[in-house]
Amino acid sequence: MDDWQINVVFGSSQGLKNDALIVSKVIKEHFPDITIREFDGTKHTSVNCWNLLKKLFSSIFLGKKQLTIHFEEIYSEVMVNTHVNIFFPNQEWLRSKTQQKIDDNVHVFCKTKYALKQLSARWLHCEFAGFTSNDIQDKTIEKDYGKYLHVAGKSEQKGTIPLLQAWQKHPEWPTLTVVSRLNEHQKFRAENLKILSSFLPQDELEFLMNKCGIHLCPSEAEGFGHSINEAMSTSAVVAVTDAAPMNEFGEDLFLFNVSRKSTRYFSSINECSIEDIENTIELILSTGLDKLKDIGRKNRIRYEEQKLAFDRNFIKLLRECVNTSSANLVKLK
Repeated sequence: MDDWQINVVFGSSQGLKNDALIVSKVIKEHFPDITIREFDGTKHTSVNCWNLLKKLFSSIFLGKKQLTIHFEEIYSEVMVNTHVNIFFPNQEWLRSKTQQKIDDNVHVFCKTKYALKQLSARWLHCEFAGFTSNDIQDKTIEKDYGKYLHVAGKSEQKGTIPLLQAWQKHPEWPTLTVVSRLNEHQKFRAENLKILSSFLPQDELEFLMNKCGIHLCPSEAEGFGHSINEAMSTSAVVAVTDAAPMNEFGEDLFLFNVSRKSTRYFSSINECSIEDIENTIELILSTGLDKLKDIGRKNRIRYEEQKLAFDRNFIKLLRECVNTSSANLVKLK
């Protein structure tokens, strides 16, 4: 890989940056000497312009072959003098402008089986790569399966409103901790509701995720499902919306029924009702502690298996893209 350089390109959200860091880490584990250059939408334009100049110089004058990985959108300016382009889409945000840039020279790597099904109907060259999330498990923190957690952050598609409405109806339920920066969630009040609206440092968030045994994720849609997968990494019991890709994370999930569906781009939008929330919470509350612990243990195993599968699939597909590229590139060793 001495004659290769990798470019990762992503927009201005922290979630996309985390995706890029996860992929970069896997690449570095297999090719520790390779140069990985970030085009980071969270940084000033001048930084990315400088990186673009370095990429062009390396390609034209140093003869370095370029492989570019795009996240959620395809960036035409970075495709110049790129031998291989790889695209990780989020099907619920696959806008028409990005769709127009997908051709046979762009390798589409799908994070979920649902994305593969949705996108391969239009682009036959889609491949299932899978994905993974950061392992945030902290074994020094004792898991409490009587504590409930919902992490919404700044997202409006986490199904937070019906969850809060359901909790207000049930003062007998355990306390639910909600991490949300959105104003519309702050109006909900109940003795057993604790809403954390201020910015929560990552170490404090990870403490909560490790401490709380029950994670509630009634998402309307997900590109992958990091909040679900990170919860599983902590051996948590996880309740998710009974729709893809949320329900792809194994057989040991509690499921929220979907009462209403709509569509955004290449994804269904799945809404749970208050009654849907109530039914699943009552089912969790009726489950014994030993059973909950066993589910949490299995979720951790599932997380580890999925992480290994992504490592294997992604590197295999990466090699295939380079080895079969139309630019007559030298095969990876």
